[in-house]
Amino acid sequence: MIEYTAEKLWNFGKDVSVRDYIIIEAMNTGQDVKVIFKNKFMIIPNDTLLFSEFRQSCTKEFKSKYPEKDGTHKMYKLLDFEWRPDIPERKGVVDV
Repeated sequence: MIEYTAEKLWNFGKDVSVRDYIIIEAMNTGQDVKVIFKNKFMIIPNDTLLFSEFRQSCTKEFKSKYPEKDGTHKMYKLLDFEWRPDIPERKGVVDV
């Protein structure tokens, strides 16, 4: 499972943005994506990634803040998913 920590929610808390290369890696490796925001999380199953209802928040490509090992900055686009956090079976602290 690939874990991705989101820094904020968009569209009045209804959407979460995930970098496109995270989704592409998950699709290529058959892994699910666990999106974490604060103390909540949601899981996007791999078998639904291809058919998920995501929106591109903008067509702009962004450059990563920190360079890769070779000194280049990774370029990415943002894909927005509806934020639907999973409800844990038990009450208390959510294991993230």
